[in-house]
Amino acid sequence: MAVAQGEIDANVFQHSLYLESINKREGINLIGAVQVPTPPMGLYSKKHKSLDEISDGAQVNLPNEPVNMLRALTILKEVGWITLKDNIDPLQTSLNDVTSNPHNIKFVPTEPAQGPQALQDVDFAAIQGNFAIANNIKLTTALKLENMTDPFTNIVAVDSKNKDKQFVKDIIEGYHSQEFKDYIKSNSDYEGYRLPAYFND
Repeated sequence: MAVAQGEIDANVFQHSLYLESINKREGINLIGAVQVPTPPMGLYSKKHKSLDEISDGAQVNLPNEPVNMLRALTILKEVGWITLKDNIDPLQTSLNDVTSNPHNIKFVPTEPAQGPQALQDVDFAAIQGNFAIANNIKLTTALKLENMTDPFTNIVAVDSKNKDKQFVKDIIEGYHSQEFKDYIKSNSDYEGYRLPAYFND
């Protein structure tokens, strides 16, 4: 809301689907100016060293808000633990979209930021990359990282009325600069991040 209210010019913490949901909920019109390197969601465990250690009735923590719940459920689908309905609306995702759960997984939805803390108590936790990083959890320790697609890549958000202003052009130019790309690629702190397509230019 700070961007929409003019308190700040831009922010960089959200992906485009989250931005869409905020725009609808708050009646604002923010847009994505440029994609940025993004830490993917991952499936982590402090109790198990392998995905093969899934047991009947295992507890799995996941975000409780729809868009990121879908990301977590998709990871569980990719590792073969559940199946999902087709064509799920990311903004309406719920546990009712799970069509089969052969391991009788007990889902433990919490606020996304609580994932790292929940990791102590559950068998597995699907943790958003930014919260993993903030809690000193290395992305490379995930048992599975999501196959991140564009809608889940973080963006710099600006008010649509400012899209042609010079400061927005400067932000885009900075992210596209060779200096920035070289820094990200050479810094081990960014190992595991999903890099936007312009990194290949």
